[in-house]
Amino acid sequence: MTRALSATDVVEIPEIERRAAQRSERIVIETLVVDTARLASVNGSLSEAHFVTPFYQQLYRLFAKECRDFVSVPSAFVESHIADVPNWDEAEYALLEGGIPVDLKPHLATLERALRLRRTRSVGLRLADGSLGPGAAAVELADLQRGPGGATVAYLDLAQPAPPIEWIVPGWLARREIAVLASSAGSGKSTTVADLCVSVATGRPWCTTLQLAAGQSGPVLYFDEEQGGEEVARLFQRLYGCQPHPQLRVASMQGIVLSTPEGVSRIEEQIKTHNPVLVVLDTVAQVFAGMDLSKLEEVSTAFRQLFRLRDTYGCTVMLLTHYRKASKDESDLMALERVFGSVGFGGNPSTVWTAQRQDGQALEIRQVKRRGSRCQKIRVAYEENEAGEITLTAENLEAAETEKDRTAVFIVQFMAGKTEVRTGEIVAAAGEAGHNEKTVKRALNQLVVVGRINHVSRGVWTLKTSEIADEF
Repeated sequence: MTRALSATDVVEIPEIERRAAQRSERIVIETLVVDTARLASVNGSLSEAHFVTPFYQQLYRLFAKECRDFVSVPSAFVESHIADVPNWDEAEYALLEGGIPVDLKPHLATLERALRLRRTRSVGLRLADGSLGPGAAAVELADLQRGPGGATVAYLDLAQPAPPIEWIVPGWLARREIAVLASSAGSGKSTTVADLCVSVATGRPWCTTLQLAAGQSGPVLYFDEEQGGEEVARLFQRLYGCQPHPQLRVASMQGIVLSTPEGVSRIEEQIKTHNPVLVVLDTVAQVFAGMDLSKLEEVSTAFRQLFRLRDTYGCTVMLLTHYRKASKDESDLMALERVFGSVGFGGNPSTVWTAQRQDGQALEIRQVKRRGSRCQKIRVAYEENEAGEITLTAENLEAAETEKDRTAVFIVQFMAGKTEVRTGEIVAAAGEAGHNEKTVKRALNQLVVVGRINHVSRGVWTLKTSEIADEF
Protein backbone atom coordinates (compact mmCIF):
# COMPACT_ATOMS: atom_id res chain seq x y z
CA MET A 1 0.00 0.00 0.00
CA THR A 2 1.33 3.42 -0.97
CA ARG A 3 2.03 5.72 1.95
CA ALA A 4 0.00 8.94 1.89
CA LEU A 5 2.03 12.05 1.12
CA SER A 6 2.58 14.64 3.81
CA ALA A 7 3.61 18.28 3.57
CA THR A 8 7.24 17.27 4.09
CA ASP A 9 7.27 14.95 1.07
CA VAL A 10 8.55 15.99 -2.33
CA VAL A 11 8.58 13.04 -4.69
CA GLU A 12 11.75 12.83 -6.76
CA ILE A 13 11.68 11.28 -10.21
CA PRO A 14 14.53 8.74 -10.64
CA GLU A 15 16.99 9.57 -13.39
CA ILE A 16 16.42 6.18 -15.01
CA GLU A 17 12.69 6.95 -15.28
CA ARG A 18 13.43 10.38 -16.72
CA ARG A 19 15.69 8.97 -19.42
CA ALA A 20 13.27 6.16 -20.26
CA ALA A 21 10.45 8.68 -20.67
CA GLN A 22 12.54 10.93 -22.90
CA ARG A 23 13.45 7.97 -25.11
CA SER A 24 9.84 6.75 -25.30
CA GLU A 25 8.37 10.17 -26.13
CA ARG A 26 10.92 10.51 -28.97
CA ILE A 27 10.12 7.06 -30.37
CA VAL A 28 6.35 7.55 -30.13
CA ILE A 29 6.34 10.99 -31.73
CA GLU A 30 8.81 10.13 -34.48
CA THR A 31 6.80 7.01 -35.29
CA LEU A 32 3.55 8.93 -35.53
CA VAL A 33 5.16 11.67 -37.61
CA VAL A 34 5.97 9.28 -40.45
CA ASP A 35 2.92 7.04 -39.95
CA THR A 36 -0.15 9.00 -38.80
CA ALA A 37 -2.28 5.88 -39.29
CA ARG A 38 -0.87 4.83 -35.90
CA LEU A 39 -3.01 7.55 -34.29
CA ALA A 40 -5.95 5.14 -34.17
CA SER A 41 -3.91 2.63 -32.16
CA VAL A 42 -3.04 5.16 -29.45
CA ASN A 43 -6.47 6.79 -29.21
CA GLY A 44 -7.44 7.10 -25.55
CA SER A 45 -3.96 6.14 -24.35
CA LEU A 46 -2.11 9.31 -25.26
CA SER A 47 -2.55 13.03 -24.70
CA GLU A 48 -0.46 16.16 -25.01
CA ALA A 49 0.22 15.97 -21.26
CA HIS A 50 2.28 12.79 -21.74
CA PHE A 51 5.06 14.77 -23.45
CA VAL A 52 7.60 17.01 -21.73
CA THR A 53 9.64 18.32 -24.68
CA PRO A 54 7.82 21.45 -26.01
CA PHE A 55 8.46 20.50 -29.64
CA TYR A 56 6.93 17.06 -29.16
CA GLN A 57 3.92 18.63 -27.45
CA GLN A 58 3.41 20.99 -30.40
CA LEU A 59 3.86 18.21 -32.92
CA TYR A 60 1.40 15.88 -31.19
CA ARG A 61 -1.13 18.73 -30.89
CA LEU A 62 -0.77 19.38 -34.62
CA PHE A 63 -1.30 15.92 -36.03
CA ALA A 64 -3.74 14.77 -33.34
CA LYS A 65 -6.12 17.59 -34.28
CA GLU A 66 -5.31 18.46 -37.91
CA CYS A 67 -3.42 15.64 -39.66
CA ARG A 68 -5.60 12.56 -39.28
CA ASP A 69 -6.16 12.39 -43.05
CA PHE A 70 -2.49 12.89 -43.95
CA VAL A 71 0.01 10.11 -44.69
CA SER A 72 2.56 12.06 -42.64
CA VAL A 73 2.90 15.41 -40.90
CA PRO A 74 3.61 18.29 -43.34
CA SER A 75 7.39 18.64 -43.73
CA ALA A 76 7.15 22.43 -43.65
CA PHE A 77 6.08 22.30 -40.00
CA VAL A 78 8.83 19.85 -39.08
CA GLU A 79 11.50 21.85 -40.90
CA SER A 80 10.46 25.05 -39.14
CA HIS A 81 11.11 23.40 -35.77
CA ILE A 82 14.16 21.23 -36.48
CA ALA A 83 16.32 23.56 -34.39
CA ASP A 84 14.24 22.63 -31.33
CA VAL A 85 15.33 18.98 -31.42
CA PRO A 86 18.99 18.03 -31.95
CA ASN A 87 19.70 15.31 -34.53
CA TRP A 88 16.13 15.30 -35.85
CA ASP A 89 17.36 14.65 -39.40
CA GLU A 90 19.21 11.51 -38.34
CA ALA A 91 16.21 10.22 -36.39
CA GLU A 92 13.80 10.80 -39.28
CA TYR A 93 16.20 9.10 -41.72
CA ALA A 94 16.49 6.04 -39.48
CA LEU A 95 12.71 5.81 -39.20
CA LEU A 96 12.21 6.06 -42.93
CA GLU A 97 14.80 3.34 -43.42
CA GLY A 98 12.64 0.91 -41.45
CA GLY A 99 13.39 1.73 -37.83
CA ILE A 100 9.74 2.19 -36.86
CA PRO A 101 8.93 0.09 -33.77
CA VAL A 102 6.35 -2.61 -34.35
CA ASP A 103 4.75 -2.26 -30.92
CA LEU A 104 4.22 1.13 -29.25
CA LYS A 105 2.50 -0.30 -26.15
CA PRO A 106 5.65 -0.49 -23.96
CA HIS A 107 6.50 3.13 -24.79
CA LEU A 108 2.94 4.27 -24.08
CA ALA A 109 3.13 2.51 -20.69
CA THR A 110 6.43 4.27 -19.96
CA LEU A 111 4.89 7.66 -20.77
CA GLU A 112 1.84 6.89 -18.61
CA ARG A 113 4.07 5.94 -15.66
CA ALA A 114 6.15 9.09 -16.10
CA LEU A 115 3.03 11.26 -16.23
CA ARG A 116 1.79 9.79 -12.93
CA LEU A 117 5.18 10.41 -11.34
CA ARG A 118 5.10 14.05 -12.44
CA ARG A 119 1.57 14.51 -11.13
CA THR A 120 2.42 12.80 -7.85
CA ARG A 121 5.42 15.12 -7.50
CA SER A 122 3.10 18.08 -8.17
CA VAL A 123 0.86 16.97 -5.30
CA GLY A 124 3.89 16.79 -2.99
CA LEU A 125 5.09 20.26 -4.00
CA ARG A 126 1.65 21.80 -3.43
CA LEU A 127 1.41 20.09 -0.07
CA ALA A 128 4.80 21.52 0.84
CA ASP A 129 3.89 25.12 -0.09
CA GLY A 130 0.47 24.90 1.57
CA SER A 131 -1.58 25.40 -1.60
CA LEU A 132 -3.16 21.94 -1.23
CA GLY A 133 -4.67 20.37 1.87
CA PRO A 134 -4.15 16.73 2.94
CA GLY A 135 -7.75 15.76 2.12
CA ALA A 136 -7.64 17.15 -1.41
CA ALA A 137 -4.21 15.55 -1.89
CA ALA A 138 -5.60 12.16 -0.91
CA VAL A 139 -8.37 12.53 -3.49
CA GLU A 140 -5.89 13.47 -6.23
CA LEU A 141 -3.63 10.56 -5.38
CA ALA A 142 -6.57 8.15 -5.41
CA ASP A 143 -7.51 9.42 -8.87
CA LEU A 144 -3.94 8.84 -10.06
CA GLN A 145 -3.95 5.30 -8.71
CA ARG A 146 -7.23 4.65 -10.53
CA GLY A 147 -5.77 5.85 -13.82
CA PRO A 148 -6.12 3.95 -17.13
CA GLY A 149 -5.48 0.29 -16.44
CA GLY A 150 -4.57 1.04 -12.83
CA ALA A 151 -7.35 -0.95 -11.19
CA THR A 152 -9.46 -4.01 -11.86
CA VAL A 153 -13.05 -3.59 -12.98
CA ALA A 154 -15.59 -4.08 -10.18
CA TYR A 155 -18.77 -5.73 -11.49
CA LEU A 156 -22.12 -5.45 -9.73
CA ASP A 157 -23.56 -8.40 -7.87
CA LEU A 158 -27.01 -8.57 -9.44
CA ALA A 159 -28.02 -11.34 -7.05
CA GLN A 160 -28.08 -8.80 -4.24
CA PRO A 161 -31.08 -6.44 -3.98
CA ALA A 162 -30.22 -2.83 -4.75
CA PRO A 163 -30.40 -0.58 -1.68
CA PRO A 164 -33.47 1.67 -1.47
CA ILE A 165 -33.15 5.26 -2.60
CA GLU A 166 -32.18 7.52 0.29
CA TRP A 167 -34.56 10.42 -0.22
CA ILE A 168 -34.12 13.95 1.06
CA VAL A 169 -37.52 15.02 -0.27
CA PRO A 170 -39.35 11.77 -1.18
CA GLY A 171 -39.85 11.44 -4.93
CA TRP A 172 -38.04 14.70 -5.65
CA LEU A 173 -34.48 14.84 -4.36
CA ALA A 174 -32.20 12.03 -3.17
CA ARG A 175 -28.89 11.83 -1.36
CA ARG A 176 -25.69 11.75 -3.42
CA GLU A 177 -27.16 12.85 -6.72
CA ILE A 178 -26.71 15.70 -9.18
CA ALA A 179 -29.87 17.68 -9.95
CA VAL A 180 -30.61 20.48 -12.42
CA LEU A 181 -33.46 23.01 -12.30
CA ALA A 182 -34.03 25.00 -15.49
CA SER A 183 -36.49 27.80 -16.20
CA SER A 184 -36.86 31.16 -17.84
CA ALA A 185 -35.21 34.14 -16.15
CA GLY A 186 -37.30 35.71 -13.38
CA SER A 187 -39.62 32.74 -13.00
CA GLY A 188 -38.95 32.26 -9.28
CA LYS A 189 -36.63 29.26 -9.38
CA SER A 190 -34.08 30.87 -7.04
CA THR A 191 -36.82 31.60 -4.49
CA THR A 192 -38.14 28.04 -4.70
CA VAL A 193 -34.68 26.50 -4.30
CA ALA A 194 -33.82 28.92 -1.49
CA ASP A 195 -36.92 27.60 0.28
CA LEU A 196 -35.61 24.07 -0.31
CA CYS A 197 -32.31 25.08 1.31
CA VAL A 198 -34.11 26.48 4.36
CA SER A 199 -36.16 23.29 4.53
CA VAL A 200 -33.13 20.96 4.45
CA ALA A 201 -31.23 23.08 6.96
CA THR A 202 -34.10 23.40 9.46
CA GLY A 203 -36.11 20.22 8.84
CA ARG A 204 -39.37 22.00 8.11
CA PRO A 205 -41.44 21.09 5.00
CA TRP A 206 -40.42 22.38 1.59
CA CYS A 207 -43.01 24.80 0.23
CA THR A 208 -45.11 24.22 3.38
CA THR A 209 -46.49 20.85 2.26
CA LEU A 210 -43.62 18.58 1.09
CA GLN A 211 -42.14 16.79 4.09
CA LEU A 212 -38.47 15.83 4.30
CA ALA A 213 -37.61 12.18 4.82
CA ALA A 214 -36.86 11.33 8.42
CA GLY A 215 -33.36 12.30 9.52
CA GLN A 216 -32.46 14.11 6.28
CA SER A 217 -32.03 17.66 7.52
CA GLY A 218 -28.46 18.87 7.73
CA PRO A 219 -25.92 21.48 6.59
CA VAL A 220 -26.61 23.34 3.35
CA LEU A 221 -24.26 25.45 1.22
CA TYR A 222 -25.81 27.92 -1.25
CA PHE A 223 -23.41 29.65 -3.67
CA ASP A 224 -24.87 32.44 -5.80
CA GLU A 225 -22.37 33.57 -8.42
CA GLU A 226 -24.84 35.78 -10.27
CA GLN A 227 -26.40 38.21 -7.79
CA GLY A 228 -24.91 40.62 -5.26
CA GLY A 229 -24.78 39.87 -1.54
CA GLU A 230 -27.56 42.27 -0.53
CA GLU A 231 -29.99 40.80 -3.04
CA VAL A 232 -29.21 37.21 -2.02
CA ALA A 233 -29.50 38.03 1.68
CA ARG A 234 -32.84 39.75 1.08
CA LEU A 235 -34.13 36.66 -0.74
CA PHE A 236 -33.45 34.36 2.21
CA GLN A 237 -34.58 36.84 4.83
CA ARG A 238 -37.98 37.19 3.15
CA LEU A 239 -38.71 33.47 3.39
CA TYR A 240 -41.02 33.30 6.43
CA GLY A 241 -38.80 35.92 8.07
CA CYS A 242 -35.92 33.44 7.86
CA GLN A 243 -33.61 33.77 10.83
CA PRO A 244 -29.91 32.80 10.78
CA HIS A 245 -29.45 29.07 11.21
CA PRO A 246 -26.16 27.28 11.99
CA GLN A 247 -26.78 24.69 9.26
CA LEU A 248 -27.51 27.19 6.47
CA ARG A 249 -24.58 28.98 4.84
CA VAL A 250 -25.20 31.38 1.96
CA ALA A 251 -22.46 33.02 -0.12
CA SER A 252 -22.47 35.45 -3.03
CA MET A 253 -19.83 36.09 -5.72
CA GLN A 254 -17.05 34.05 -4.10
CA GLY A 255 -15.38 32.68 -7.24
CA ILE A 256 -17.01 29.27 -6.99
CA VAL A 257 -16.31 27.91 -10.48
CA LEU A 258 -15.72 24.48 -11.98
CA SER A 259 -13.62 25.70 -14.90
CA THR A 260 -10.34 26.19 -13.00
CA PRO A 261 -8.41 24.04 -10.51
CA GLU A 262 -8.48 26.96 -8.08
CA GLY A 263 -12.26 27.22 -8.31
CA VAL A 264 -12.74 23.49 -7.82
CA SER A 265 -10.37 23.50 -4.84
CA ARG A 266 -12.29 26.42 -3.34
CA ILE A 267 -15.63 24.65 -3.42
CA GLU A 268 -14.08 21.34 -2.33
CA GLU A 269 -12.53 22.96 0.71
CA GLN A 270 -15.95 24.29 1.78
CA ILE A 271 -17.62 20.91 1.24
CA LYS A 272 -14.88 19.15 3.19
CA THR A 273 -15.15 21.67 6.04
CA HIS A 274 -18.94 21.78 6.42
CA ASN A 275 -19.98 18.27 5.24
CA PRO A 276 -23.24 19.47 3.64
CA VAL A 277 -26.28 17.39 2.75
CA LEU A 278 -27.07 19.80 -0.11
CA VAL A 279 -24.93 22.15 -2.22
CA VAL A 280 -26.65 24.62 -4.55
CA LEU A 281 -24.77 26.35 -7.39
CA ASP A 282 -26.56 29.31 -8.96
CA THR A 283 -26.22 29.67 -11.95
CA VAL A 284 -24.61 27.34 -14.48
CA ALA A 285 -23.58 30.27 -16.68
CA GLN A 286 -21.37 31.62 -13.87
CA VAL A 287 -20.24 28.40 -12.20
CA PHE A 288 -19.15 27.00 -15.59
CA ALA A 289 -17.56 30.34 -16.59
CA GLY A 290 -14.84 29.99 -19.20
CA MET A 291 -16.29 26.79 -20.67
CA ASP A 292 -18.12 26.44 -23.98
CA LEU A 293 -21.47 25.25 -22.66
CA SER A 294 -22.49 24.00 -26.09
CA LYS A 295 -19.66 21.42 -26.12
CA LEU A 296 -20.41 18.08 -24.51
CA GLU A 297 -16.73 17.41 -23.76
CA GLU A 298 -16.26 20.59 -21.71
CA VAL A 299 -19.58 20.22 -19.88
CA SER A 300 -18.86 16.57 -19.06
CA THR A 301 -15.44 17.54 -17.69
CA ALA A 302 -17.14 19.82 -15.17
CA PHE A 303 -19.68 17.15 -14.29
CA ARG A 304 -16.85 14.70 -13.60
CA GLN A 305 -15.65 17.10 -10.91
CA LEU A 306 -19.17 17.18 -9.46
CA PHE A 307 -19.37 13.38 -9.52
CA ARG A 308 -16.04 13.19 -7.69
CA LEU A 309 -17.21 15.65 -5.03
CA ARG A 310 -20.49 13.78 -4.67
CA ASP A 311 -18.80 10.40 -4.32
CA THR A 312 -16.03 11.63 -2.03
CA TYR A 313 -18.18 13.65 0.39
CA GLY A 314 -21.66 12.10 -0.03
CA CYS A 315 -23.42 15.37 -0.82
CA THR A 316 -26.23 16.23 -3.23
CA VAL A 317 -25.51 19.00 -5.74
CA MET A 318 -28.19 21.12 -7.41
CA LEU A 319 -27.45 23.38 -10.38
CA LEU A 320 -29.72 26.24 -11.44
CA THR A 321 -29.78 27.20 -15.10
CA HIS A 322 -31.91 28.85 -17.78
CA TYR A 323 -33.88 27.65 -20.75
CA ARG A 324 -32.28 28.29 -24.07
CA LYS A 325 -34.33 30.28 -26.56
CA ALA A 326 -36.28 28.22 -29.05
CA SER A 327 -36.22 29.22 -32.71
CA LYS A 328 -39.33 28.99 -34.88
CA ASP A 329 -38.30 25.49 -35.89
CA GLU A 330 -37.79 24.45 -32.27
CA SER A 331 -41.14 25.55 -30.83
CA ASP A 332 -42.16 22.00 -29.98
CA LEU A 333 -38.91 20.94 -28.28
CA MET A 334 -39.30 18.64 -25.34
CA ALA A 335 -38.67 20.34 -22.01
CA LEU A 336 -35.50 18.32 -21.40
CA GLU A 337 -34.06 19.58 -24.69
CA ARG A 338 -34.79 23.19 -23.73
CA VAL A 339 -32.28 23.10 -20.87
CA PHE A 340 -29.61 25.66 -21.74
CA GLY A 341 -26.32 24.41 -23.16
CA SER A 342 -25.05 21.01 -24.20
CA VAL A 343 -27.06 17.80 -23.98
CA GLY A 344 -24.69 17.05 -21.10
CA PHE A 345 -26.94 19.10 -18.83
CA GLY A 346 -29.76 16.67 -19.49
CA GLY A 347 -27.69 13.48 -19.68
CA ASN A 348 -25.37 13.77 -16.68
CA PRO A 349 -27.77 14.65 -13.81
CA SER A 350 -29.88 12.07 -12.00
CA THR A 351 -32.88 14.38 -12.00
CA VAL A 352 -33.86 17.39 -14.11
CA TRP A 353 -36.63 19.79 -13.17
CA THR A 354 -38.16 22.48 -15.34
CA ALA A 355 -40.16 25.41 -14.02
CA GLN A 356 -42.72 27.56 -15.82
CA ARG A 357 -44.59 30.54 -14.43
CA GLN A 358 -48.37 30.05 -14.47
CA ASP A 359 -51.24 32.57 -14.17
CA GLY A 360 -49.03 35.40 -12.98
CA GLN A 361 -48.00 33.99 -9.61
CA ALA A 362 -47.85 30.18 -9.42
CA LEU A 363 -44.78 28.28 -10.62
CA GLU A 364 -45.30 24.85 -12.13
CA ILE A 365 -42.33 22.55 -11.49
CA ARG A 366 -42.09 19.31 -13.45
CA GLN A 367 -39.59 16.50 -13.27
CA VAL A 368 -38.66 15.80 -16.88
CA LYS A 369 -36.06 13.24 -15.79
CA ARG A 370 -36.02 11.18 -12.61
CA ARG A 371 -33.81 8.11 -12.11
CA GLY A 372 -35.19 5.54 -9.74
CA SER A 373 -38.72 6.93 -9.47
CA ARG A 374 -41.56 8.22 -11.60
CA CYS A 375 -41.62 11.88 -12.60
CA GLN A 376 -43.87 14.21 -10.62
CA LYS A 377 -45.13 17.77 -10.88
CA ILE A 378 -46.22 20.44 -8.42
CA ARG A 379 -47.63 23.97 -8.55
CA VAL A 380 -45.95 26.41 -6.15
CA ALA A 381 -47.97 29.45 -5.04
CA TYR A 382 -46.33 32.58 -3.58
CA GLU A 383 -47.94 34.77 -0.93
CA GLU A 384 -46.44 37.94 0.52
CA ASN A 385 -47.62 39.54 3.77
CA GLU A 386 -47.48 43.19 4.79
CA ALA A 387 -43.99 42.76 6.21
CA GLY A 388 -42.74 41.55 2.82
CA GLU A 389 -42.28 37.98 3.99
CA ILE A 390 -42.89 35.26 1.40
CA THR A 391 -44.69 31.98 1.99
CA LEU A 392 -44.50 29.20 -0.59
CA THR A 393 -47.15 26.49 -0.80
CA ALA A 394 -46.91 23.46 -3.09
CA GLU A 395 -49.87 21.63 -4.58
CA ASN A 396 -49.44 18.11 -5.98
CA LEU A 397 -50.64 18.52 -9.56
CA GLU A 398 -51.23 14.82 -10.13
CA ALA A 399 -53.53 14.66 -7.11
CA ALA A 400 -55.16 17.94 -8.16
CA GLU A 401 -55.80 16.65 -11.69
CA THR A 402 -57.40 13.49 -10.32
CA GLU A 403 -59.64 15.51 -8.00
CA LYS A 404 -60.56 17.87 -10.86
CA ASP A 405 -61.63 14.89 -12.99
CA ARG A 406 -63.83 13.54 -10.18
CA THR A 407 -65.37 16.97 -9.69
CA ALA A 408 -66.06 17.27 -13.43
CA VAL A 409 -68.00 13.99 -13.37
CA PHE A 410 -70.03 15.24 -10.40
CA ILE A 411 -70.86 18.51 -12.19
CA VAL A 412 -72.13 16.74 -15.33
CA GLN A 413 -74.26 14.43 -13.20
CA PHE A 414 -75.60 17.39 -11.19
CA MET A 415 -76.50 19.37 -14.33
CA ALA A 416 -78.28 16.46 -15.99
CA GLY A 417 -81.93 17.30 -16.67
CA LYS A 418 -81.49 20.99 -15.84
CA THR A 419 -81.89 23.75 -18.45
CA GLU A 420 -79.49 26.28 -16.88
CA VAL A 421 -77.42 26.11 -13.72
CA ARG A 422 -75.72 28.97 -11.88
CA THR A 423 -72.19 28.80 -10.48
CA GLY A 424 -73.46 29.23 -6.90
CA GLU A 425 -75.74 26.21 -7.22
CA ILE A 426 -72.90 24.05 -8.56
CA VAL A 427 -70.46 25.21 -5.86
CA ALA A 428 -73.00 24.58 -3.07
CA ALA A 429 -73.90 21.11 -4.28
CA ALA A 430 -70.28 20.19 -4.93
CA GLY A 431 -69.32 21.46 -1.47
CA GLU A 432 -71.86 19.16 0.17
CA ALA A 433 -70.31 16.28 -1.82
CA GLY A 434 -66.81 17.14 -0.61
CA HIS A 435 -65.47 19.14 -3.61
CA ASN A 436 -63.89 22.52 -2.87
CA GLU A 437 -64.80 25.70 -4.74
CA LYS A 438 -61.38 26.17 -6.39
CA THR A 439 -61.51 22.68 -7.91
CA VAL A 440 -65.11 23.26 -9.07
CA LYS A 441 -64.09 26.33 -11.05
CA ARG A 442 -61.14 24.52 -12.62
CA ALA A 443 -63.42 21.59 -13.53
CA LEU A 444 -65.96 23.96 -15.13
CA ASN A 445 -63.24 25.41 -17.34
CA GLN A 446 -62.09 21.91 -18.30
CA LEU A 447 -65.65 20.89 -19.23
CA VAL A 448 -65.94 23.92 -21.52
CA VAL A 449 -62.65 23.05 -23.22
CA VAL A 450 -63.66 19.43 -23.88
CA GLY A 451 -67.09 20.51 -25.14
CA ARG A 452 -69.30 19.04 -22.42
CA ILE A 453 -70.89 22.29 -21.18
CA ASN A 454 -71.52 25.84 -22.41
CA HIS A 455 -70.78 29.06 -20.52
CA VAL A 456 -73.81 30.96 -21.80
CA SER A 457 -73.41 34.09 -19.67
CA ARG A 458 -71.68 35.30 -16.52
CA GLY A 459 -72.26 32.65 -13.87
CA VAL A 460 -74.64 30.58 -16.00
CA TRP A 461 -73.88 27.14 -17.49
CA THR A 462 -75.75 24.62 -19.67
CA LEU A 463 -75.10 20.97 -20.38
CA LYS A 464 -74.54 20.23 -24.07
CA THR A 465 -76.20 16.82 -23.98
CA SER A 466 -78.69 15.06 -21.78
CA GLU A 467 -76.45 12.01 -21.65
CA ILE A 468 -74.49 11.58 -18.47
CA ALA A 469 -70.78 10.92 -18.95
CA ASP A 470 -69.13 8.54 -16.53
CA GLU A 471 -65.59 9.70 -17.20
CA PHE A 472 -63.54 12.25 -19.13
